[in-house]
Amino acid sequence: MSELNIMKKSMITLALATAAFTSIASEVPSGYPVLNSEEVYQQMDLENLTRAFVDLQPEAAFMSLYHSYFDAGSTEQNIGIMKTSVDPRQIVLTANSETVYAVHPVNLEVQGGAVVLEVPPGVMGMANGPGWTSFADFGLTGSDRGKGGTYLLTAPGWEGEVPSDMIHAPSPTNTIVWLIRAFQGKEGMPGAVNTLTNGLKTYSLADANEPPKTTFYNTSAPVYDDGGYQDMLFHKKDIPALIQQYYLLNGYDAEKHSYNTAHLYHAGFFNNSIDEDLLKEAKDLAWERVLTLTFSNREQNAYKWGQEQSHWVLPNTTADENWTHRDFDIVDPVAQVVWAHQATFTAAAMTRPPRGTGAVYVSTYVDSDGNYLNGSNCYQLDIPADVPYSNFWSLVTYNAPERSMIQNDHFTWGINSYQEGLEQNTDGSYSIYWGPNVDNNENSIQTNFNEGFFPYFRIYDPTDTWYDNSWVIPNIERVECSEYK
Repeated sequence: MSELNIMKKSMITLALATAAFTSIASEVPSGYPVLNSEEVYQQMDLENLTRAFVDLQPEAAFMSLYHSYFDAGSTEQNIGIMKTSVDPRQIVLTANSETVYAVHPVNLEVQGGAVVLEVPPGVMGMANGPGWTSFADFGLTGSDRGKGGTYLLTAPGWEGEVPSDMIHAPSPTNTIVWLIRAFQGKEGMPGAVNTLTNGLKTYSLADANEPPKTTFYNTSAPVYDDGGYQDMLFHKKDIPALIQQYYLLNGYDAEKHSYNTAHLYHAGFFNNSIDEDLLKEAKDLAWERVLTLTFSNREQNAYKWGQEQSHWVLPNTTADENWTHRDFDIVDPVAQVVWAHQATFTAAAMTRPPRGTGAVYVSTYVDSDGNYLNGSNCYQLDIPADVPYSNFWSLVTYNAPERSMIQNDHFTWGINSYQEGLEQNTDGSYSIYWGPNVDNNENSIQTNFNEGFFPYFRIYDPTDTWYDNSWVIPNIERVECSEYK
């Protein structure tokens, strides 16, 4: 059911209740409710469930990825590592295919409340809790400043002694996931893999004197018994169960969710007494609201170069890594929802890195006319010369339904500064093409009929023209498919 139909149905419900008011008002003593109580409660439950499913979607998204790694093979000492990075065979929200990732879920309570993480030099990473709330940065933007270090990750309420050679990173939740990126150097991806497998170690603090061996499994390869690749995606139908998992593993006392927690309780969400039709109606309406917030952003500060000049938005930089809005010092759940629907993990290195370090992101979902990007059409983007980077840059295309790398017959999804054979124009710019029937070459990305898609442009270690806004990515232009290379 569309959001419009849901709203119409809700308005009809309210109209019927109003009609009841006019017919029975004279029969009710003054000061008592005159509307049908059951209908009023149903309306309240619909409103409260819808809000909760929107606000708690980031927690659901986190739990989906958290469980996907345990399902794929992660244990306390067995770490998933993408040895050939990510490609469209894995369903991973807006991942980058140019870096090697190690990702690991941890239940701190199960591991005695304190877990050691040894981080090698030259990497960049972070630890997040539910809702993609950051509580630690590692590596280049962490306390070790890229020299490598040993971190102690602790659960809420842990009161042990922190060893003098460890960096303390207290977590506000029991369930966490950490991610470490290694970058390609002269040895390419194999060298990045070696950096992680030789330098990463994790174990419970209780085992620090004789730590068990840390092992690794390849999440770039099939991980399931049926030969399937890892799937971290959460669907609309999964939201209620994932929210219940969040509460089960982390408790009910998170202050930021107290309003939603109380209303979920009163609606019968936790004891499963909620009406199934009402549950479905709330899920449908919440999902439409999330899609609107994500792909039709009305936050003017989100537009990197101003909406009048360019439709490219900053998907994760209107708030900090803990979702505190930059213009007013409160948590901004809208920014959190926008990020969680399309991406995973956040860190200071992504939201407010020191000048010239970290990663910056922009995305766009529409063409120059403001129409959503449609895989049935053909488009062109001219990336200006002199991209402001000192490490690398990349453009990756994702499908809108799954927010993961676009799947196509060409097995291509983007371009990057490492890429050989990328054709450059005489003025130093790059022309990139999208369409369902484009030629299979380095500058073209095949799309799928009637499927929405969107690109992310990333710069690692940006230079001056990124900050002074003198380098601008123009809008994507729709073109006739006959013009395509």
